[in-house]
Amino acid sequence: MRAPQLTSRVARLVLILLAVGALAGAAQDAVRQTSDLPAARDVIRRFVTAIGGGDAVRKYKSRRAIGRFEVPSQGLAGDLEVLAMPPDRQVVRISLAGLGDIRNGFDGKVAWLINPMTGPMLLEGQARDHARMDADFYSELHDESRFKTMETVARTEFEGTPAYKLRLVRASGEDDIEFFSVDTGLLIGSIISRQSPMGPMEATSSYSDYKDFGGVLAAARMRQKVMGVEQVIVITRVEYDTLDEGVFALPPQIKALVK
Repeated sequence: MRAPQLTSRVARLVLILLAVGALAGAAQDAVRQTSDLPAARDVIRRFVTAIGGGDAVRKYKSRRAIGRFEVPSQGLAGDLEVLAMPPDRQVVRISLAGLGDIRNGFDGKVAWLINPMTGPMLLEGQARDHARMDADFYSELHDESRFKTMETVARTEFEGTPAYKLRLVRASGEDDIEFFSVDTGLLIGSIISRQSPMGPMEATSSYSDYKDFGGVLAAARMRQKVMGVEQVIVITRVEYDTLDEGVFALPPQIKALVK
């Protein structure tokens, strides 16, 4: 879940996790080109400063985020938990009433998904590459080595808020689009595409309700539209440096699939 904030990182993983129902499709805001746009790296530096600075982001060695996940139009709602540890280990758990538990993880090598509708599966190829990419513990910093190019392409509006639109081309050649508030410097939106068991999935996400979690400002609320269906993620609590490495061990169902 480039959309760098904690909530956006979860948003990306939900593209894979909800191979249960509706996914894919996004609406872009109209753009207005200008001749005096700030450099993309300057926009990102301002963002990192706004959320507390690089040192604040780097000082933690594990993170547990707790919140809620909802698909209002389908009447789905449940608890959300995201466990993460550098450089790229992550487990996401969503418990949906009437559906069951959905789990997704990456242990640094193996990407996997356990879905009550599809059973356990390994994510291979591009889906695995995306899992590694989205598990980047320090993704807020936008490490330049992970991108071919970074460009500010327009000053526009995202959901009515003046924003700089950045096009970030990854080392793989894939594009991420991010929108940063002209006034605050904070990330307020993104357009991303990820490979899922259902094929390529695109989502437009908005980020709001920024809160201080352990000295790092993060969007506590995310709305994501995929295939016309809105999903809502709300982060209520974040705990740092409380995890043991054992939480990233592969579940038995997944170990049985690993060759």
